[in-house]
Amino acid sequence: MLSFRPQFSLKQPLYSAGTLTLLLLVLFILLFFTLFQSPLHPMHRITLLRLIRSGVFLFGSLFLVQFLLPENRERQKKERTAGILSLLWLLPYGLAFSRFPTFFQSDIGNYFIFPSVLFAATTFFLELASHSRKARKPLCFLYTLILFLQELSGLAYCFYFFHYGKPLDEIALLSILATTPREAYNYLSSLFSLPLLTCVLLVLTTGFFLLFRWMEANCRHSAYSQLKGKKWIILSLALLYFFGNYLTSIFPSDRILHLYRKNGPLRAFTELQRNLPRNASTLKLTLPESRLSGSIILVLGESACRDDMSAFAQTPENTTPWEKSLQKSPDFFFYPHSYSNFPNTVMAVTQALTSSNQYNRKPLREAVDIMTLAKKAGYETYWISTQEKSSVSDAGITVIAQQSDHQIWLPGPDEELIHSLSQIPAGKRNFIVLHLMGSHFRYDHRIPQAYVEKQHWTNADKQEKSLWYRRSLHYTDSVLKNIFEESKDLPLQAMIYVSDHGEDMQLTHTASPFQYNMVRIPLWIYLAPTYQQAYPQVTRQLRDHENVVFTNDLLFDTISGILRAPSNFYSNQYDLTSPDYNITRDNALTLHGKKRIADEQK
Repeated sequence: MLSFRPQFSLKQPLYSAGTLTLLLLVLFILLFFTLFQSPLHPMHRITLLRLIRSGVFLFGSLFLVQFLLPENRERQKKERTAGILSLLWLLPYGLAFSRFPTFFQSDIGNYFIFPSVLFAATTFFLELASHSRKARKPLCFLYTLILFLQELSGLAYCFYFFHYGKPLDEIALLSILATTPREAYNYLSSLFSLPLLTCVLLVLTTGFFLLFRWMEANCRHSAYSQLKGKKWIILSLALLYFFGNYLTSIFPSDRILHLYRKNGPLRAFTELQRNLPRNASTLKLTLPESRLSGSIILVLGESACRDDMSAFAQTPENTTPWEKSLQKSPDFFFYPHSYSNFPNTVMAVTQALTSSNQYNRKPLREAVDIMTLAKKAGYETYWISTQEKSSVSDAGITVIAQQSDHQIWLPGPDEELIHSLSQIPAGKRNFIVLHLMGSHFRYDHRIPQAYVEKQHWTNADKQEKSLWYRRSLHYTDSVLKNIFEESKDLPLQAMIYVSDHGEDMQLTHTASPFQYNMVRIPLWIYLAPTYQQAYPQVTRQLRDHENVVFTNDLLFDTISGILRAPSNFYSNQYDLTSPDYNITRDNALTLHGKKRIADEQK
């Protein structure tokens, strides 16, 4: 049985590993001082300890390889391959971290430990695969795939950092994971032309297969003539443990785990789905009264920023002609100080349509949804959406949509909603949610060509984002007009239009980096004359509150007031129809409580 080279002294491997470790550490420090923008000082003591720990792991990895594998050409070849792959993995993260000084005050240790673990694991994998002739190709393919995805993740992290100036956090990753193939194509096509995009995909595919061939070539010959003994099994299991452990502590695995942590968004959505039936059974209306026949419609916009809407702001062009024409109508109520609770669709809408909000700090697992409330109040409920159904992005939204009596998912454009709306039986009490694609990026893809021609718009450069964004708002304005006209015969008793979040022309919408135009949203409410006659106090309060600050996570309570269906999950201090509404600029919040609206001016 082959042993672990007892005939060799420890002196040479210790000296070689120590020398190389010292050399690499000195090189690392010199790079940060000379090439990068961020100095290593001042450092907290804990940061220094983490860097020392990284050095220990580097030394251990080099020593382990040199001690266990004989000194020959094949070992050097495998070491060289593993070293290059480890450095290539570290390079994009090093570039990002070197330009983000505060990152050195957080846990960077794992990002400098993992290359050492990757080096040792790759070296020994290549050796072990060399002795498995039948399983060599599938093992190499699997390991190459893991390596390729890791290298690609680093490039994605680096690209995001240099594009947005901030590290890629878990909420940004949620948006990426949420992206449908159509949305991914829209985004990539805005950055690259189709030929260039094709070239990028070709380069990536070629890169993968070249990496696979390289790995396979390193497995054709072994450093050892044969492997025997339980120590190699123990070593393999130990390396697998460290590799898997540190793999989960770096991007993107750490961000994904954060999404599922306690109080993480994806875990919260799962708990919402699990607990909704239980919470629904405890829902009790506190104001039983006769309600009007007819329909109440909630229109959820997408990426609409009121800064670019002429109904809410002074704009160079009339981007919302229909809405602007209604500003002085006694039946419409406009709220020019409305904000989103979060610059991300699923995060914003989930709180908007449940009793959970930034102020009551009620977790989603203890909330009820607006569809369940409407059904309890005696309404037939409809969810009609031109947004794609997605188990990741719309985890919370889909759960809420599924509580409705009827669900319709349409491929778009938004005007397709009109036909579905026309099929709803008139004369009944309906609560209808229409979820628009609105001004979701890419903006030019949201507007049918027929509408472009009708407006006599030229097919200007599709890269002019601001121009096409304003045009998408113009198209949404037309859709809202058609929804309003089509629903009159239901009859329509109330209509609410609100966006999920706003939009920034450079950054679109993201929690990091955050801009306030990402959360400045439109809100208007229509009340039919018959509704106003029946509930004059609602009309009075809505008019009195037109200049207050509103955040869309209070939509549940406000719609509860419009439905005349307050419940044990309702709070009148969050309801625009209540005289007790008490949200002001001083206490209003966004970004799920992390930002104050009062700080906007600062």
